[in-house]
Amino acid sequence: MPYSVSGDTLTGAQQIPPLSYGGSTIQPSHIAIHYTAGSSLSGSISHLRKVGYSYQLLIDRDGTVVQGTPLTKRAKHAGASNWHGRDNVNDFGIGISLANIGYLDRHGSWFFNMNSHGDLITKKYSKDEVVLDTHWNGHIGGNKKGWEKYSDAQYAALREVIAALTDAFPNIIDAVGHDEIAIGRKPDPGPAFEWSRIRDLLPNRHEYLGPNMRVDVPAGDTLSVRKGPGASWGKTGTLADATEVQLRAFAYKYVGSKPRKSTWASIARAGTLGHIGFVSSKYLRPT
Repeated sequence: MPYSVSGDTLTGAQQIPPLSYGGSTIQPSHIAIHYTAGSSLSGSISHLRKVGYSYQLLIDRDGTVVQGTPLTKRAKHAGASNWHGRDNVNDFGIGISLANIGYLDRHGSWFFNMNSHGDLITKKYSKDEVVLDTHWNGHIGGNKKGWEKYSDAQYAALREVIAALTDAFPNIIDAVGHDEIAIGRKPDPGPAFEWSRIRDLLPNRHEYLGPNMRVDVPAGDTLSVRKGPGASWGKTGTLADATEVQLRAFAYKYVGSKPRKSTWASIARAGTLGHIGFVSSKYLRPT
C-alpha cells in the first residue's frame, strides 16, 4: 500500500504505543537500515521496550510496516556511530529495522544457532533461505555465516516507505547500513541485504561523498589497505603517496564495555562511495 507522511506520522503504517525515544527533534539527512536479530517482530518489539531502544519504523517479513517512534524525534537505534565525518547518526538518521534473524552457523546442510548448552535458539534455515558469506566489515572475524534472506514483501514495503520519506524530507540524501556507521560493533543489515533494490530511490546520494583525504606516507612507501579494521588483517592492496580517497567511517573498538572510535577507517576511491578497505587514518590528510 502507498504511504505518506503527515507531521510525524507515516500514514498507512501500523501504530503502536511509542518505543523509548529522546525529546530532541532531528532534521533527517540519512536513513539507517538495520535488522531486528529476532525470530518474530512482536518479540523484537517487546525486547526493545525492555532494553529502551527504538526505531522510527520496523518492517515485518510479510511487509507490514510498524511505526515505533515519531519520525523526527531522536530514536535510539544507531548507538556509537559516525558517517562521513559526523558522529551520532541518531541525530540525523531515521532508523528502519527489518525483521530478520541475522547470521546463523552452518550445521551440515542446515543453518541455525545454539546456545552454550547446545539448545536450539533459532529455527533451522535451509540453504535456499540464507546467503552464505563473510561480512565486508570484518564482523565475526571474517568467518562465513548463513545470513537470512530478506523477503520480497520487505523490499517492496521498504521502497514505498523510502519514497514517502524522501518526499516528505527532501534533505534525505542516502540510506546507509548500521554495519557501515558502527563498524566493529554491528553487522546489520549484513551481506543478505540487496542495496541495489533501493539505490534508485536515492538519486542525490553522490551530492556528498565524505571528506576528501590524501595519503601521506614517506617517499617511496605505500599505505596498506586491509580487509578489516586493524593491522592484523590481510591486505587487499596498497595506495601510493598522495592518492586521493574519500573517508566513509571510522571503526570502533571496545575499551572494557565502552566503544571507542579507533584510528582505522573505511575508505572509498576518490569521487566514489563504495568501500574498498580499511586504512590507518594517521596516514591520511585532508585535501
